[in-house]
Amino acid sequence: MTHPASAFVPTPPAHRLAAAAPSQAGDTVGQSPAQPPESAAPRWIWEAMDPGQRRTRMRHMAAWVSWLCTRHTEPPLALQEKIPNCWHLHPGPLDILTTLYAEWIRIHAPGSDLPLISFYDALARHAPALGYPGKCLRSGHDSQRDGSRFVDFPTWITASDWATAPATAITFLIEPETPMPAPAAPAHSQPDTLPTADIAALVEAGHAERLGRLPAVRIEGTWWLGDESAGIYVRVPDPQLTVDLDRRLAKYAAGQAAIARQQAATGTSATTPAQEEAPR
Repeated sequence: MTHPASAFVPTPPAHRLAAAAPSQAGDTVGQSPAQPPESAAPRWIWEAMDPGQRRTRMRHMAAWVSWLCTRHTEPPLALQEKIPNCWHLHPGPLDILTTLYAEWIRIHAPGSDLPLISFYDALARHAPALGYPGKCLRSGHDSQRDGSRFVDFPTWITASDWATAPATAITFLIEPETPMPAPAAPAHSQPDTLPTADIAALVEAGHAERLGRLPAVRIEGTWWLGDESAGIYVRVPDPQLTVDLDRRLAKYAAGQAAIARQQAATGTSATTPAQEEAPR
C-alpha cells in the first residue's frame, strides 16, 4: 500500500505520522505544495531566497504549523492557544517557528540518527514565546506593533511585499555558498537509552551522580533523564538543558555539603528534607 505524500517536507515515516491536510496554511484542500528538490538544502533565511522558492517553502512550513497545532491540543503544549492565526505577520513567532521547523526536518531527514526528543525539548522550551503578541491570541490581530493590517495566509503568501520581494544578499554570512563542515563523529558513540538497572548500578558504584530524588543522572558529563515506569533513561542532547542540570547539581551538592558541615558541628546525623530535594 502506498502512503500519500505529506503537505510539508520531508514526508514523515509512515509509522510515525499520517499526511497532514493544511488548514491554517490556507492551501486548497486536496492540493499539496510542490516538493522542493532534495539537493537544495534550505538555509531558512527567508529574505535570501528568490520569491518562488520563498513562497513554496513557506507553504510547506505553514502546512507543518497547521499539523503541529492539530497534533498538540492539550496542555502543556496546547499550541492552538499559543500560536495566533497571524503568526506569519510577526517576525518573532515566524523566526521561532522557522527554527523549530528546520530542526524537525533535520531530525526526520533520511539517514538521520538524531533523537526525536531533541525536537520536543526545543518545542517545550520555545512554546511560551509563540504566544507573542498576546493580543492576537485573546482578540484580534495586533497591528500596533509593526503597523501591518491583518492579511490571511493565502492572500499574504501570494501578494504581500514579503512574498514577492527579490532575494536580498545577506552580508553577514561568511562564504554563504560554502556548506558548513559536518561535525566530527565522536570516537566512542553513546547509546541514546540505558536500562534503569544499569543506571542504578552506576550510581551505586559511584560512577554516576543523581540529582536528588529526581530521575536525572550525570555520567561522565552527560545527563540522562529517566522514565522509571518504562525502565529506561534517555540521553539529553540539548546543550542548554545540560547547562541547567549542571547548575542544579552544583547547587544541590553545595546544599548537601552545608548540611554535612552542620551535622558534624552539632553531632547529629538525621536526614533532613533539604538533603533529598533537588534545587530548581
